[in-house]
Amino acid sequence: MPRSLKQLARALRVGLVPLTIVTLSASAVVGSSRPATAATASSLKARADQLAREIAATGSQIAALNQRYDGALYAKQQLEAKIAADRAAIAGDQHAVTANQQILRVAAVNAYVDNGATTSSTGVFSGSDNAAVSTQVYQDVAAGDLSLAVDNLTNAVGRLKDQTANLAAQERQVNQQAAAAGAALSQAHGLIATQEALLQQTKGALATAYAAAAAAQAAAAAQAASQNDFRGHNLGFQGSQTPITPPPATGHGDALVNAAEQYLGVPYVWGGASPSGMDCSGLMVLAFGAIGISLPHYSGAQYDMATPVPTNALQPGDLLFYGPGGSEHVAMYVGGDMMIEAPYTGAVVHNTPVRFGYGFAGAGRI
Repeated sequence: MPRSLKQLARALRVGLVPLTIVTLSASAVVGSSRPATAATASSLKARADQLAREIAATGSQIAALNQRYDGALYAKQQLEAKIAADRAAIAGDQHAVTANQQILRVAAVNAYVDNGATTSSTGVFSGSDNAAVSTQVYQDVAAGDLSLAVDNLTNAVGRLKDQTANLAAQERQVNQQAAAAGAALSQAHGLIATQEALLQQTKGALATAYAAAAAAQAAAAAQAASQNDFRGHNLGFQGSQTPITPPPATGHGDALVNAAEQYLGVPYVWGGASPSGMDCSGLMVLAFGAIGISLPHYSGAQYDMATPVPTNALQPGDLLFYGPGGSEHVAMYVGGDMMIEAPYTGAVVHNTPVRFGYGFAGAGRI
């Protein structure tokens, strides 16, 4: 497996780490093209559940990467603001040095011309002594103050070069970090899109498997009905070797049927358990929840909770399970040889004749 996005987010704290995504082919998820059976349906459901968990984990990791990317952009903005402020300060220093240099030059000229007087009344060459003094003052100013000004300018230019190089290095690092965080986030979104596409393919294959199993069950039921009354068998859960004594009536069968039938026509939604969409076990969660009984959202777990009921003693509200240990499907008996179910993707909650054929695991009462 590639490194996890959580590991990537941690690695971004210390350096730039590329994100590698392994592309999963559809065949790796949905398996071969052999006809769908109850066994393949069970395998597909397990794979789909795993993909759903991976998508949830990837989503939480994307949230963390979003924050890291936002942090990188914030750091970049802060550095850009500092760069702008430093450049403005350096420009001010350059301007000040240039202005001071010009003032000193003017002062030197004035000193030479009027021997440092505040007025120009003293002649420039009023006498040899005066001229010599003025010349000395000019030289002192030029060799002293102007030299200092030039030194200051040189130092300022040096600082400017150093700061510019330092800020440029920081800017490159921040840009690289922001780019790495953005790339990781983008690839994470690509990964979750791939996972979701594979999940949809798996769901489609699973719907086909359920449809094939249902067709096989219907054919087996028709064959059994032509030979004998299957409901005459004393069948509870699969594997029962002795007659099953029906458990006492619960008294809430009609309430369960009414609660379930209010969802007739609601579309099947994988993993759903809400009025907008539900799967087979989600329908039971909602129906039993309406009378104050909490059920796990898994048909196999509901099978484990139920007390076996022989098929010749079914009452409204009893559950009908399919697949090993009830792991593949669950429906509710509503009376009159009918049951209510949420069968597979593309279908809606509906009433249908009870199926006792292929894959039937037994009936139970909760």
